[in-house]
This record gives sequence, C-alpha cells and structure tokens, in this order.
Amino acid sequence: MTINRTNIFDRLFIVVVIFSVLAPNFNAIDNNAIRWTFLSISSIIYLLYNLINFSSFYLFSKKTLLIIVSLIMLLTISSVSSINLNESIITSSKILITLITLICMINSISKIKNAILFIAKIFAFSIFVESCFTIISFFENEIINFTGISMNRNISAFSIALKIPLIIYLRQEINNLQTKKLIFLLEILSITTIIILQSRGALLSIILMYLFLLVKTSWRRKIIIPLIFTIVGSYVYIKNFASLYNQKVINPLALVGDQSFTQRLNYYDTALQLFQEKPFFGHGIGTWKIKSLELLDFGESSLIAPYYVHNDFLQFLVELGLIGLLLYISIFFFLFFLIHKKFQKRETIIPIIQVSLLIFLLDSNINFPIHRSQELIPFLLICSVILSRQPKESYRASKYLFILLIPLLLFCGYLSIKENESLIIQDKFISDYYSQSFEIDLQELDDVNYKLPNLSANTVPIATYIARYYLDNYELDKAEDLLDYSITANPFDIFTKELLLSLNLQKLKYFKAYEVSEELFIKDNDNEVYADIYFFTSTKVNSANDLLTLDIIQKSDNINIHKLFYKNLKQAENVDKTKLAELILLSILKFPNEIYFKNVFTELVK
Repeated sequence: MTINRTNIFDRLFIVVVIFSVLAPNFNAIDNNAIRWTFLSISSIIYLLYNLINFSSFYLFSKKTLLIIVSLIMLLTISSVSSINLNESIITSSKILITLITLICMINSISKIKNAILFIAKIFAFSIFVESCFTIISFFENEIINFTGISMNRNISAFSIALKIPLIIYLRQEINNLQTKKLIFLLEILSITTIIILQSRGALLSIILMYLFLLVKTSWRRKIIIPLIFTIVGSYVYIKNFASLYNQKVINPLALVGDQSFTQRLNYYDTALQLFQEKPFFGHGIGTWKIKSLELLDFGESSLIAPYYVHNDFLQFLVELGLIGLLLYISIFFFLFFLIHKKFQKRETIIPIIQVSLLIFLLDSNINFPIHRSQELIPFLLICSVILSRQPKESYRASKYLFILLIPLLLFCGYLSIKENESLIIQDKFISDYYSQSFEIDLQELDDVNYKLPNLSANTVPIATYIARYYLDNYELDKAEDLLDYSITANPFDIFTKELLLSLNLQKLKYFKAYEVSEELFIKDNDNEVYADIYFFTSTKVNSANDLLTLDIIQKSDNINIHKLFYKNLKQAENVDKTKLAELILLSILKFPNEIYFKNVFTELVK
C-alpha cells in the first residue's frame, strides 16, 4: 500500500494523540483535564476529516460492539442513580472520549502499512521526550518533589513502562546496526528514568516483562542485559541516594509500615465495604471519591482524600457493581482471545502485545490508569492493533455515525474545558487555604462556576472554597447558600461541615451548630475543637443530659476532652448533677493525678 494523503492524516492523528497526553498543566492544579480536552479535539478533527472526504470508516465486530453498548447503557443508569449527577456525567464523558478515540485509532491503524512498527517509532520518540524531561527535572528540582512529565511519579513511570515492549520490538525488527544501538541506548535511558522515579510498581513490571520475554522469545541475549541493568541500577541508585529519601524510597521492596501501601489497603477495605452496600449496579460512576469519605477515619493526621481506589477493578466494582466489573474484565479476556485467534502463532509481535497488556493489568491493580490518559492512550493503541485484525465489512459506518459522534465529542470536550478552567482557580483556592490567606477578590468569585464541576481535585466542593471568602467578609447569607449547595454535592466533606459550624455559630443557630458539631465529633472524637463546640451547644439547646447517657468519658483517653466536657456541662441548666458526678469519678480513676477533676467533683457534691 502506498502512502496516500489519507494515510498521512491517519499517521498524523496517531502522533497527535500520543503527544496530546503529555501536555503541561497550563497553570492548573492538574494536567488531566487539558489532556482529555486535546484528545477530544483530535478525535473531532479526525472524524470531520473522514466525513468531508467520505473516507472508509468502520465500527467493531458484534462482540466488541456489544461490550461498548452495554457499558454505555450501564453508565447512563449509573449516572441517573448517582449521589452527584454532575460528577457522574464528567466521569462518563471521559469514558466516552476514550471509546470514540479508540474507534478513530482502530480506523487509523487499519489504514497504515506496518502500523505496529509505526507505533513503535512514535513510542520511541515519546519515551525520549518523557525521559529527557524527567532527568532534567531530577537535576533542577528537589529530589523528593520531582514527579516526571506527569504530576504523579507512578503515572510518569508507567507511561514509559507501557511503551518499552514496543521499543524492544523495534530493536528486534530494525536491521540497521547503528539504529539498533541507538534504540538500545533509548531502552537503557527509559529504565534509568523509571529507576529515578522510584515507582516500585513500574520497576516490578519491567523486571517481570523481561522475565516473560526470556521465556516466551528467543531474544535472550538482547533481554538479559537490560534485565541485569534494571536490577543492579535500582540497587546502586538506592544505595547512593538513600539519605535523600523517606523510608518508602530507601527500601522500595519493604511494604510493612509503608504509608502508601497502608493507604491502599485501607482504600481496598473501604471499597469492599461500599460494594457490599450496592453489589449489583454500584453507587454510581464517579462517586467513589464521595462515598469513601463516609467510611474514612478522619482522626488520621496524614489524611489524604481518596480520589481513586488505586485499583481500577475495585473502583469499577464500587461505582458500577458486579455488572461493571464483569464488563471491564471481559475486555481483557476478549483481547487475549483475539490475540490467540487473529494472530499467526509465530508472529514476533504476539509476546510484545501480551506483555504490554500484562503491564497495564498490573498497573490497573495498584494505580488508576483508566482515569489517566497518559497511561490509557498507549494501552488503547495496543488494543487498536488487536481489534484492527477483526473483519469490519459488516459494520462500515455511514454519515449518521459522524452526526452522532461529533456532537457527543463536542459536549465531552466542553466538559473537559470547564473542568480545566476550574482546576486553574482551584490552584488559587487551595493555595489560599493552606496559607490561611484571602487573595482572591470577591468580584472574581462571582464569575466562578462552582456547579460544573462541583468538586475540586481534593473532593472539597468548589462552593465551599468560595463560601470561605464570604464568611471572612461576613456575608453570611451568601456563604450559607453556597454551603447548602456544597452539602448536596458532597455530604461527607469535613471542611464544608467545619465552615457550616462556624456559620451557624456566627448566626447564633445553636441547634444546627449542635447537629453539625455532633456529627464532626463522632467522626473524630479526639478533636478538642469539635468537642468544645459540641459540649457548649448541647447546653444551649438543653441536650446536656443526653450527653451524659453517651460513652464519651468511658471511651476517651484525652484528658482535655474530659476537662472540656465538665467545663461546659457543669454550667448547663437542669443538668443531672448526680450522673455528672458519677462520670467525674471515672475521670478521676483514669487521671488520678489531675486535681481539676477532684475540684469539680467537690463542687458538684456540696
């Protein structure tokens, strides 16, 4: 097949898609939304080009189409029943961008001669860019802060790891000796980059990859050197840079006591609890980050908002139930089935494709690649190579497909643009919050869209951040309206409830303050601020005696909680002083050297 104008455009589309997911953040707190925007724009242009030129355009086989239609139906049902419709629509839009981009990729791949070799060459250039960026960042920034071309080390590392198998394939297929040497150096460079990123999962994946290829191929001499380099290089790097890292990086294979490993286990446990609540259809797409807060222990000083489960299979299980999980698993079974059925047994690409899928599977079990386009696009390109082997004649697309897909992509792209705009202002909100400042002008706040999206990158409602400024300016009614909306967007956010508590106290709404403080204290019964307000407001709403029936004193080992309890309740009207005195005796037993409790007891029994 000669390269005609259409082939050039198909090649250009693949190149643009690969590099669009490496876009910077453009002053946003995260670069994810802008990358989804570029993906949607790329696919829109590709569809328009094919529509205008009446190019051949094909859909999938019946089995693939069935999986996609089932997934779209499940997403629709899931969004309607979601606790936060806006977030479900935004998450669903990214899945739709993924599916439509995959359709475009399959059509591009099917028109490109030696498509696998072409993808391998583009991957090689992409790895060179990613590795150079990472290594330069390594020397320019503090070692513990650099994250590579993504804003997350694991994403940066797996983005490279997913491409290495095709680099190995490229080295095998290229005949020119000098080019082979350059590709080998690029392979070593990519391994070095993963080592300095210190992603244990990515390091494990490339070690397993080389072991897999040692068994499955006859390229042993070409595999053994990079494998040894990976193992020895990791050891040497850790030894030399150990003092600059925390314990996680000093010993990347030691999991006991590792905070990130412990967090993942906690997330997995939470996911299984949520699954048991709604096992069949789940809680709704995009709702893990909300529902997980309900079960989170807010007494932890190192609390990190669980935006993802760090396991795509469990996240599908929570959000889409057993049906969603089975659909997701069926995709991988179907891909491996097609490799077995549609590829010749002696094709050298087979072990390369297999190991690429296995790397993505490993990544999916410890991270969240389905939500990150930088990792997802390399995987989709591998899928495109596999799916392009299917017969397509029965499913040639008509112009009506374009009429459906282009407006759908425009809508999805619009949502990504709005999300990116929100991420830019979120950077200012979060910076102000942590510095305890109020640098944003109130007039600027009037232009902020806090409903689309309505949650920030750390799950705090956008409206909550805005309410903080109005509270500081004593515009209490505006703040109240915003916080009321925030509660509907994320009913489990602690920061929202803290601002609600402050608002109700300022407006002397003691009963509402009592309800909110009670909820906060139950979530974190060692928080002295929550305790003081809870005990104080109970005296204002004549509920002090209710507190006497609870096991606050029995459970708490915090002496200040005990003191705050008695300080507030002994001043309450109509409090049962006999019961209060009995509780003080418990406090005296717990803290026998504290004279305060003895004095209060004497005061009560006079």
